[in-house]
Amino acid sequence: MQPASALREPAPLSPAIQAFDAVAARFDTRFGAWRSVAAQRREVRALLDRAFPRGARVLEIGGGTGEDARWLAARGREVLLTDGAPSMVRIAREKLRSQHGPEPRVVSAERLDEFAAERAAEGAPPFDGAFSNFAALNCVDAMDTFGAGLARLLRPGAPALLVVFGTVCPGEMVMQLVRGDGRSAMRRLARGPVRARLGGRDFTVRYHTAAELRRALSPWFRLRRRVGIGVFVPPSAAEPWISEHPALVRVLETIDRVAAHALAPLGDHVLYWFERTTADAPQ
Repeated sequence: MQPASALREPAPLSPAIQAFDAVAARFDTRFGAWRSVAAQRREVRALLDRAFPRGARVLEIGGGTGEDARWLAARGREVLLTDGAPSMVRIAREKLRSQHGPEPRVVSAERLDEFAAERAAEGAPPFDGAFSNFAALNCVDAMDTFGAGLARLLRPGAPALLVVFGTVCPGEMVMQLVRGDGRSAMRRLARGPVRARLGGRDFTVRYHTAAELRRALSPWFRLRRRVGIGVFVPPSAAEPWISEHPALVRVLETIDRVAAHALAPLGDHVLYWFERTTADAPQ
């Protein structure tokens, strides 16, 4: 008899996943060379390294082409990458083939509760931690459903590091105002769906506040800390100009390491470090 996951028809891709799926082949080329992205990624990775000890079994949500999963796997963590975009997952599989870990899976963050139910039916053990980098969760509307699914996947005490867009990013505001785009400068202040565009495709994002995240993930997770990612290192709106000034990026990255906690709400991204509580997960 086939497992339930094999019998169910695949869900249609959301507009956001369709957009990222369409740009998967050129995603690393476009964003990988940007110094602002590299600086922010280094800060996130330092925290991932601290959160997950060697040997930990870690779930990545919205892992894209596998850059962070490959980095963690090379440092002794067992990472299961999930992403809703099939083309992203195909690229990630090639990158991670030499790591001999679990094969990346096509699982969207919106359907994490279904993935949790499948693993429970298979008797799979809980993960030692989870993370999501670079705003994959800003494409998720129902964060309470996501939180319930994540709770079923993690053991009590497990860290969950979730990196989402900040809701007030002075760097982006300045860059967009200089360009005369006042609407884009203020978009993160909106509470509700905000139009976005990638690869010629339209979709919506939501800028989740700290209060919204805490409420959505309660009572299964408690917030341990939050860290600004890209408080002084500018957002991608400053590209490609900022990449032409590597010395400046290095200085701003150094300042960020000092200011990241005190000025966390002002980051281009904000890393929320949650911890799984002992509250029973929904069945």
